[in-house]
Amino acid sequence: MASTDRTAKIRIVCLHGFSCNSAIYRFQTARLRKRWAEHLRQHPLVAATSSASPSSTSSSRAASPGLDDPWQRSNTQYYYDSDEESSSAATTTSSSSSSVDLAASISSRSSISFGSDYPPPPSYSSGSSGGNSGGIVVYNDVEFIFLESPREVSAPEQPLAEVASLFPGPYRTWFEPSTTTTTTTTTTTRRTAETAKPDDGSRARRRDPAIERWVVEQVKRAGGVHGVLAFSDGAALTTALTLKAEAGVAACPKLWDFVVLACGVDPYPDPWLHGSGSNGGIADGEAKEVEEEAKCLARLKTPGLHIVGLRDEVYRDRSEALWGLVHPQAAAAAADRDEKGMNAASGMAAEVYRFDDGHKVPVQDTDLDAILSAWRRVVVRSGLFRDASPDEVVAASRVLAV
Repeated sequence: MASTDRTAKIRIVCLHGFSCNSAIYRFQTARLRKRWAEHLRQHPLVAATSSASPSSTSSSRAASPGLDDPWQRSNTQYYYDSDEESSSAATTTSSSSSSVDLAASISSRSSISFGSDYPPPPSYSSGSSGGNSGGIVVYNDVEFIFLESPREVSAPEQPLAEVASLFPGPYRTWFEPSTTTTTTTTTTTRRTAETAKPDDGSRARRRDPAIERWVVEQVKRAGGVHGVLAFSDGAALTTALTLKAEAGVAACPKLWDFVVLACGVDPYPDPWLHGSGSNGGIADGEAKEVEEEAKCLARLKTPGLHIVGLRDEVYRDRSEALWGLVHPQAAAAAADRDEKGMNAASGMAAEVYRFDDGHKVPVQDTDLDAILSAWRRVVVRSGLFRDASPDEVVAASRVLAV
């Protein structure tokens, strides 16, 4: 456990879903993030324990959040709207680098283009080449770091299509469309991302190792990240990286101490990529990689909160499957016992909250209150709250009987 001397800022990475971008995700998560930040203002965290802790260079950002770091200054725009406020350090900078209105920030960022070969993140001295950070939002001295995928999609799909006029593209995805082949005893069916129904929950696509490496490098550069707030496919990417870190994969160190996965998608296996009980759709050269990744399937051990939409017609089954990565028996028992509300399986350091809506981040006060309570229990289990009492630690660690 890291020293209880709070030498690092509170940093939470935010990863958007499919056919989205950081501006849309900021809009989707605004109310939830504000609740967290208000709570953290009164209940600070200790320094993050991830292996991507800030170096002596990045530690200087504790005094002046991000603004003294050349990478942050060159590749990150700071956005604030009426519901968000900058830290005192940020407000002392010029408006051209730290405070632009939401519409202008969207327009400016939308003009950025990325190379098709997904180069590594830019050096500290470079400008807008390579990858991109979607912006840092500061609430009450808490940094929400929005990363935006280098991979573009042509247009947002439902339910995001309805906000396209408010949030211009480009729109992003963490995954690449893949042409897959599934073989049965009677027929061979070729399915492509173009022919798949857009909202059937089984869209053909596969993870991009280059993008995964890019995200790892971005988080390491940020330094001192406590947790991640991820939605839909962003939750799948988060889970993949977290499982790899837990499995000791050298290329993926521990990046964060807790995860919040909203309407998430299970990353292993993708039925359209892997086929049914076979290597259907996997090239021979990829078989070994898939076999190695299967070792990560043991269980997700990092403290986490899973948020599942009861009326999510797209991904509810896969969100439940993602929750099942924590502890299958506990997940099944919790679902049977309480279809809506908080269910804990703290033996595996995780909780699940099911809310009465679809594929979205909850915005209702009752849901946000419950999520805040569950999130605090998760962070208490991670050992990061400085003011957690022994009784609270015990209460947060009760194991669900199954």
